[in-house]
Amino acid sequence: MEKVLNQAELLAEAILESEEYINMRLTEQAVMKDEEATLLVANYSEKRSKVEELLANPNMDRGELAKAGQALQEAEHMLDHNKLIAKMQETNEAFTEMMKIALDVAAAMESR
Repeated sequence: MEKVLNQAELLAEAILESEEYINMRLTEQAVMKDEEATLLVANYSEKRSKVEELLANPNMDRGELAKAGQALQEAEHMLDHNKLIAKMQETNEAFTEMMKIALDVAAAMESR
């Protein structure tokens, strides 16, 4: 058990020191410090919550859902055109890809 915990700790350290993780955290912090980006994310979250709320209602008004869906698409479009948010999405994808590779390696080791 001790060997496993030591190896898990080494893996955690390697992840935290990886370029992918560091870049992801730096861009997330930059987005949180940027007023425009923060407002865009908050607006998108609000619109998404509204759509989810409408979808959860068994008596949903389809017209209201269409309007909420359109508002969500517009908010997403605004997100997609913000360079800082685009950079954050890019670094999140790079980190996710690194983690997938790490899991694939672990799975390959298991099948040996």
